Amino acid sequence: MNKKGTIGDIMMDNVIYLILLIIFFVGMMAFVNSKMNGAAVWEDYYAKELAKVIDLSKPGDVIALDVQKATEIAQKNKVANFEDIFSFDNTRNEVCVRLSLGKASCYYYFNEVSVTYDESGKWMHYAEPVKVMKGEGQNA
Repeated sequence: MNKKGTIGDIMMDNVIYLILLIIFFVGMMAFVNSKMNGAAVWEDYYAKELAKVIDLSKPGDVIALDVQKATEIAQKNKVANFEDIFSFDNTRNEVCVRLSLGKASCYYYFNEVSVTYDESGKWMHYAEPVKVMKGEGQNA
C-alpha cells in the first residue's frame, strides 16, 4: 500500500495552517491596536480611582476630579457624548468607565452612598483649562 499523502492532501493541510495563522495574526493585531492608545489602561485606572474615592466618601461630599486625559482618549476613540464616559449604578454599587466604543471597565464600591448628578443634571463640567467630573453623594 502507498502510505504517502497525495499532493492535494499536503496542500490542504498547509492551507488550513495558513488560514489559522492569518486568523491568529489578525486577532493579535486587533488586541495590540486596542492597547496601543492606552484606552483600556486608562479605563481601569479611572474606574479603580473612582471606586476608591467613593468608598472613602461620606454622604454629602462633593467630588471633583481632573478627567482631561480621559476625555482626550475618548475623543480620539470617537466617543461622541462625554456624558457616557462615566456611569454609576447605585443599585449595584458599580462605577463604569468607557473611553472607547468597546466594552466599559467596571468596578464595584462598597460604600452605601448614592452618587447623583449635581444641580445642573450633569456629571461633567468644562473648566479652565481642564475638564472636571463633579458628583455629589447622598444616603442610599
